[in-house]
Amino acid sequence: MSLLLLWATLRFGTEVKGARRWISFAGQSVQPSEFVKPAFAVLGARLFSESMVHKNVPGKILATLIMFSIVAALLLQPDIGQTALVLATRATLLFISGISWWIIFGLAAGAGGLLGGAYLLFPHVSRRIDTFLNPEGGGNTYQIDRALQSLLEGGWFGRGPGESIAKKLIPDAHADYVFSAAAGEFGIIFCMVLVSLIAFIVIRAMMGAQRQTSLFARLASSTPAIQFAMQSGINLAVNLNLIPPKGMTLPFVSYGGTSMIAIAFGMGLMLALTRTKPEERMVTGLPVYKSALAPAE
Repeated sequence: MSLLLLWATLRFGTEVKGARRWISFAGQSVQPSEFVKPAFAVLGARLFSESMVHKNVPGKILATLIMFSIVAALLLQPDIGQTALVLATRATLLFISGISWWIIFGLAAGAGGLLGGAYLLFPHVSRRIDTFLNPEGGGNTYQIDRALQSLLEGGWFGRGPGESIAKKLIPDAHADYVFSAAAGEFGIIFCMVLVSLIAFIVIRAMMGAQRQTSLFARLASSTPAIQFAMQSGINLAVNLNLIPPKGMTLPFVSYGGTSMIAIAFGMGLMLALTRTKPEERMVTGLPVYKSALAPAE
């Protein structure tokens, strides 16, 4: 359903700043690309694991075809950031599954080729990269300048709620630049705690995924954690001016209904795949959950 909505957006979606990424569905604006990511994470893991266990199942081919369908729709919107996130997640999934180093080098070369193609084919991508590499060349650096100013003005403890320069001057302070706004209002210590929480979630999730005995559970639970880590890293890197600007939210922090629900959906799938069932706890000697012993009402 999310893939169908993704393609339907190209025809029926609302154009915002030259891109069609939103579609009205049941009276609400929805960004289908957000729901495609967790859905493809689980489906791709299932297809990939089945092809490794059963050699006659063309799971890798089907997963690759679905991925190309997603990437094609994202490029036509265009949405280079989500495209990069989908491809990077897929490459990491292949790495976790234990593919050859030659394939990894090939994927890295392909990623470089895609970046070069995006630079040549999409004017907004080339403008952002040129401005990032040469900020004195006359490009528009208003948002990133205000974001860096907000990061510096907050000091260790911030200026207080509602007092951030970024929040007052940057149009996307509630979404793409929420980290800079938080630094200006609550300080660097608050931002360090926030980054530590993100790192804790990712490390804890990956540790839980690696304890799974099922290949499908291991791959499917790792992918949402990888997506969470990469999306967080891209947002933080943009706020710190380490990479060219890209509109991507900070998970569980930035404003955005579709993004928040989709990220929660992906993390919920990860929890469902890594939970310890009562019968497994009894085998390992751990105490049984109370709900497992309670009589049915």
